[in-house]
Amino acid sequence: MAQNTSLPDLEDLKIEIRSLLIPHKHGCTERDLQLDYAKNNGKNRIPYIQMGYASLLELLQTMPDVVRIDMR
Repeated sequence: MAQNTSLPDLEDLKIEIRSLLIPHKHGCTERDLQLDYAKNNGKNRIPYIQMGYASLLELLQTMPDVVRIDMR
């Protein structure tokens, strides 16, 4: 099976998400993160489904070294 080279690998995605979160000193919503990602990636959304996750939250939960999730 051919590998889809248009998808970032998880480590590359972590680096990009970290860089998008840095300006949000007091946090941001999932929607804001998706919008920032789209602005930087030609209107593409974070490819969590293509990476095998049911939701963006599920993907972000695998990145405790990058993201702290606050459900308030």
